[in-house]
Amino acid sequence: MNFGQYLEFLKKEKFSSIIIYSKSHRALSKFSQQAVVKHKGKYLDLLNYFIQHSELAKGIDVFKMEDLLSLLKKEAVGQSLLFVDKMDFLLDTWRDDEKKAFYRLLQNQWNSFLEDMKAGLVICLRTNNFLENKLKIVDTKGNSRVHKLSNFKAID
Repeated sequence: MNFGQYLEFLKKEKFSSIIIYSKSHRALSKFSQQAVVKHKGKYLDLLNYFIQHSELAKGIDVFKMEDLLSLLKKEAVGQSLLFVDKMDFLLDTWRDDEKKAFYRLLQNQWNSFLEDMKAGLVICLRTNNFLENKLKIVDTKGNSRVHKLSNFKAID
């Protein structure tokens, strides 16, 4: 699948958020950074963001999905595409209900028709059994919006 063509399809969707996963964080980061340059988006390394904002790092145990939503909205302002990389650490701190709320956000709440969520949202995560076999986030045609990185053959 060509990522650029997929983005064109995603722009027409009401809920324009996807997950891309891989075993390699390095490969995800490289892909994300290249795609951001090619498609004029924004790259957010969430782990580094927390490290740079010590108040967030100190309060990681109380950083909830609603806090993430506020941060994503802030980072998405004026963007057509927002890649969020290295957020696995945050999911690892959340209880199951918080993770479910996050996946619900991606499925049917990140509404690209709303001004503060216009940017296509790409979440990059490390491979796990849940992502590969259980998580169901679909587009209007019933196709998955959870993709293995190797499914994208080109960034163009």
